[in-house]
Amino acid sequence: MSKEARDRMLEVIDRQEPRFRELSASSGNAVDFAQECLFAKQQILKNGFALETAARNQGSLQAAILNVSAIGISLNPALQHAYLVPRDGAIHLDISYRGLVKIATEAGAIKWAKAELAYANDTFKWRGSAEPPLHTADVFGAERGDIVGGYVLARLPDGDHMVEIMTIA
Repeated sequence: MSKEARDRMLEVIDRQEPRFRELSASSGNAVDFAQECLFAKQQILKNGFALETAARNQGSLQAAILNVSAIGISLNPALQHAYLVPRDGAIHLDISYRGLVKIATEAGAIKWAKAELAYANDTFKWRGSAEPPLHTADVFGAERGDIVGGYVLARLPDGDHMVEIMTIA
């Protein structure tokens, strides 16, 4: 892609500033445009396919950038909350599980959440979706085997737990 085309995509991001700030103010999200603009440019420029997708569908890039502000999530790579992902001919704002946990904790829906992996040689006993599983592992000792699944344990505001499990398949 030519330098001029890259520069046009960076300008598309820059032009979102007024609407970005408006959405941030109206939603009560303290998202800094200058920082998010930098992170967005980094994500788009590091991936040629993303840059080409953004060039073909500028509206999707605009919407993804504005959604960062409206949702109150960050593209900061150190936080790993969200990413600009080229898919199906468009740029999408994909929110990671870390971003979803941030949103849920800030909304007061959960106190905290933790994702864990279960391995073939671990001891794992499922106790239902409202009880933490009994999961023991020798994390510093013997080979744990292949990953067989994972789960997320969340603490609700009333102190109860919520558990979701997923097999490796």
